[in-house]
Amino acid sequence: MLTICTRGLLAAGSMLLFAAALPLHGENGVGAAPPPPDAGLYTTYELGSSNTVIWGVCGSVFGGDGCVRGGSLGPFGKVGAMMETSAFFDMSTDTVTRWIYVVDIGSGSAHNGVRLYVYKKTDAFAGGKYVPSVTSVTNIPLPLVGGNIAKCFMAANFGFLFIGTEQSQQAVKIQKSTLAVTDIGGTIPPTNVTGITANNYGFVTVCFGGNGCFAGGGGPLYGPDGSPKGTSSGLMLNSITGADAVVLP
Repeated sequence: MLTICTRGLLAAGSMLLFAAALPLHGENGVGAAPPPPDAGLYTTYELGSSNTVIWGVCGSVFGGDGCVRGGSLGPFGKVGAMMETSAFFDMSTDTVTRWIYVVDIGSGSAHNGVRLYVYKKTDAFAGGKYVPSVTSVTNIPLPLVGGNIAKCFMAANFGFLFIGTEQSQQAVKIQKSTLAVTDIGGTIPPTNVTGITANNYGFVTVCFGGNGCFAGGGGPLYGPDGSPKGTSSGLMLNSITGADAVVLP
């Protein structure tokens, strides 16, 4: 059994080989379908030097335990928010694919531009070997205001990302498949974005004004298909992360 502590990660690009390989798709096609091959793994992200993000994978696979140092994302001006999508398992190639979204709120010469970076994370399990990789896909500017003291809000459902900052009087809705950006207006007179929250069914609320979604902020409500569903006057909760209930100053 291979056991490596998180701070003693292997060099970037290494393959993590585990003994006693288990079949990926069950034995002889009998019994319930096994979990995805990466079910025992988790990826962590931490701030590295020069405003990069270091990622690495730890956990159990093929009957062994260990960690492997993956690499870095960036550099960025300042990371405002990050998100990793649900996984897609391709049984024909024994690969698991996810998308990683990073919102940089310190881009540009003034260090207050906002830019969305898209990465593709692939976990390969062919031949009894586990090899993770992350590749840069693209990045796009967003019509938002960032900065060193800006707070960034981000939520998503299956087809769309919703992003805003407390320095902006609008948020944006971004279609994942095309990266088409749609402005989300706020109140009249204009007030800044104070929160973005979502529930497990894919409903998303974008809050403007007040002191945050939890304390008086209200704004447009969107359905799982990205269409407007009226307005909301509070935050939404889900079963994965706790919504930010901090009252803004």
